[in-house]
Amino acid sequence: MALKEANETLYWIKIMIKSALVSKSRFQKMIEKNERIIKILTASINKLKEK
Repeated sequence: MALKEANETLYWIKIMIKSALVSKSRFQKMIEKNERIIKILTASINKLKEK
């Protein structure tokens, strides 16, 4: 569920940037943090599937 929400958040940030509602530079750090969260969640899920 958390991974789905993180992906959706990233999707909406990118939509806002493409529609020029916000500047990419203003949200760049948020994008980077969100992508790190996605990587962490994905790694955790993969580890649990291995067990």
